[in-house]
Amino acid sequence: MPRIPLIDDDIQYAWSRDGFVSLGIVLDTIEVIDTRACLDELGTRHPPTNHGVIINNVWKQHRDLAALVTAEAMWRSAATLLGKNRVRLFQDNLVWKHPGSARIEWHQDYSYQPLDSPNGLTLWLCLDHSSPRSGCLHYIPGTHKLGERVATDFFAGTGQPMRKDLPPLDWRSRLGEVKPMAAQPGELLAHHPFVWHMSPVNDSTRHRRAISVNWVSEQVRWNPSQAPHPFNYELGLADGDPIDDRDFPVFSVG
Repeated sequence: MPRIPLIDDDIQYAWSRDGFVSLGIVLDTIEVIDTRACLDELGTRHPPTNHGVIINNVWKQHRDLAALVTAEAMWRSAATLLGKNRVRLFQDNLVWKHPGSARIEWHQDYSYQPLDSPNGLTLWLCLDHSSPRSGCLHYIPGTHKLGERVATDFFAGTGQPMRKDLPPLDWRSRLGEVKPMAAQPGELLAHHPFVWHMSPVNDSTRHRRAISVNWVSEQVRWNPSQAPHPFNYELGLADGDPIDDRDFPVFSVG
């Protein structure tokens, strides 16, 4: 199981300043290898797309991955960074960029969550050496402070709402500020739902596997008009509905 990272004042400061931070290595080499083996089992059922293999909610599909995603190290890290005693698991995503997998465009995570508040974060667990060449995450520091922007259609046909009340995500004007976040296998990154981020083409011969886990405050409720998410259709959601504890478990620090 992943080790609980020490979130000290320096990490808290970087998190507040930049909207993203590394929490260090939380899985050892054997744990990384075992997790990759679990992903191999799932990956064979999902042929890669242009962007690689993308699987939602692996925690519901594999017992060992469920134990990893819901481990104390994960929810406690989320609770600490959010300053909450209780946090809810919203969803996870396996993003497996095979060699040659396409660029994932600049975006904010909140654009794709049918929720009434961006009160949450993403924990991104690296499972391969992740470098600029293999498609590591790239961030623009401090953009989480700029608020919500128009959603990006980084997959063709997703039909994101083009809201006229939101300014564009004008990443081209800030390319000089971009910070690539190379990461080691077993390293855990965290980022804010509003921070601007992307990953380039995997231009290497290596695979780049990672599991991202979205955590939200217990108080967050559904807002189906925020995003055309599959949950809207699977769960029959209404605006303001509470989130079901059974399918979206809550974890408590105390």
